[in-house]
Amino acid sequence: MEQNDCCDVIPRAVVESVALFSGLPAEIQERIASAFRVLYFEKNEAIIAIADQNTDVYFILSGCVRVTQISIRGRVVQYEDLGPGMLFGELNALRPLRRSGNCICLETTRVARLDGAVFHTLCTNNPILADRTMQRLVDLTRRQMNRVFELSTYSVAERTKAELLRMADSQQDNNRNGSSVLIDPAPTHADIAERIGTHREAVTKELKKLESLGLITWTRTTHVVNDIDNLVAHV
Repeated sequence: MEQNDCCDVIPRAVVESVALFSGLPAEIQERIASAFRVLYFEKNEAIIAIADQNTDVYFILSGCVRVTQISIRGRVVQYEDLGPGMLFGELNALRPLRRSGNCICLETTRVARLDGAVFHTLCTNNPILADRTMQRLVDLTRRQMNRVFELSTYSVAERTKAELLRMADSQQDNNRNGSSVLIDPAPTHADIAERIGTHREAVTKELKKLESLGLITWTRTTHVVNDIDNLVAHV
């Protein structure tokens, strides 16, 4: 269940920890800090549901949030997992409509909530913030266009490899060792299937093929892409 932070005053350092607000002038960060409301959510709790029509924007301070949609037949489509420093909900703040996805906590998660009207005004009045927001929206559009293209033209095998490359590309430097990349957190076969529009059994089949070729090491707890360049050549 949603819980309020016990702190009445949010330190400016919390605002600085959010990538979108990092490096902004101190007076703007102080204004944002005064408008933040920090909330806690438990694992599997929804922060945003697709039917919601509010315009609040959320900034992840700790934890992880998954953005999904579910069809009327119960099929889940995963869009992305978001971690600390990232945000979600900004689309409705910029153009209020029904929410476009469900945002579900994968673990206990602490977020800062900002009123959508305040966020919109901040973007309108601050060119740096407006530019960062536009760049984020451009990146989001490109990612989704690429996924639509893959779904329309790639085989399941190709989509599985493309998703592995996306996951590898998102990893921090400490998970990299030459052309080898540790995928952390390790997704389940069902997670990958929900991201690429197929079923778990098909993903399991393709992962076993890649493992037999030595391109990946895939155990219950450790997922490693052994050779990024070689995997790219197979897409």
